[in-house]
Amino acid sequence: MVIAIIGVLIALLLPAVQAAREAARRMQCSNNLKQIGLATHNFHDGMKGIPPAFTFYPGRMSAFALLYPYMEQTALYEMLTTGSGAGQGVDRKLDVTWWQSLTEQQQDGFGSVPAYKCPTRRSGSQITAEGNKAGETTTTIPGPVNDYLLLDFITSGSSVSAQAWHNFTQNTAQFHTGPFRVGKATVTITTAQSGTTPEDGVVTSWKPRDSFSWWSGGTSNQLIVSEKHLPNNRLGMCNFDATGKNREYMDCSYLTALYGGGKNNVLLCTIINTMQNGGTYNADYSAAKAIPNNQNYGGDGGGDTTMWGNYAIGSLHTGVVNSAVGDGSVTAISSTISGLVLNRLIDAKDGNAVSIP
Repeated sequence: MVIAIIGVLIALLLPAVQAAREAARRMQCSNNLKQIGLATHNFHDGMKGIPPAFTFYPGRMSAFALLYPYMEQTALYEMLTTGSGAGQGVDRKLDVTWWQSLTEQQQDGFGSVPAYKCPTRRSGSQITAEGNKAGETTTTIPGPVNDYLLLDFITSGSSVSAQAWHNFTQNTAQFHTGPFRVGKATVTITTAQSGTTPEDGVVTSWKPRDSFSWWSGGTSNQLIVSEKHLPNNRLGMCNFDATGKNREYMDCSYLTALYGGGKNNVLLCTIINTMQNGGTYNADYSAAKAIPNNQNYGGDGGGDTTMWGNYAIGSLHTGVVNSAVGDGSVTAISSTISGLVLNRLIDAKDGNAVSIP
């Protein structure tokens, strides 16, 4: 009888313990986003501008890597920026060849930055696996993975197709009106690349494109970073087939962006997120899709298999998605938020004054 009573008490206690642990994990996730937001401000103070989504296309450093020195990860930043000239320093392409040149200890170092992982989803050293599905011709970007997204918005009516591929370059930056855009790079042209400009040259320097004035709605009403939705069975998988059939395998390295197809197109992977459910944005945002309500959504190859449908913002926290705000604060966005409101909070230049609910 005593044993039975003890069993009942334990059964009653376990949910409370689990809830307390999740509350602690959610708080840590919020603190991670707080660090990212404050690092963005410190970067702005030091570099006189917002960290660019990435310094230059294709394959150069993302904002997540550029924030390393402001998040007590200077050693990792120095590994990325050491040297000068072709293939070194700011010109270094963080691709498969570069990743495979690192020692296992160095790879673990990149994969162990705690501020880029939500403890509800994963912890420890986490990197993208290579060769995720046998028998398919794929492009992978191995490297450290994270649980957060820099947010982006693509202007309606631009020449940039609102699909998985985007001409995200210095020449088309005006079409991207989210809080982070590509940087301004100085490039020494060596050989012309196939496709459209800019040519494939050696990046000799870069600087931020925008200051905080780019966020026309004010820092307190601008979402800048959110948790990302990722189907449970796609954790650690980065697998892109040029035919588009594997676009749902996108837990790729956060150090850079995936590129291919003549290098004039950049797949924005874990760096940039839009909230679209396929097709082209309408001026009234009516094509917008908000937050997937199921962590298995898109992970079984069924339903909407486009990147935009599967890789919206999302989290494993019940009912909310932690998000960093431009003023350095963190807010919990309801998973039932209107797609219209969400997109207006992301778009930095739409002229609509929307307060974060």
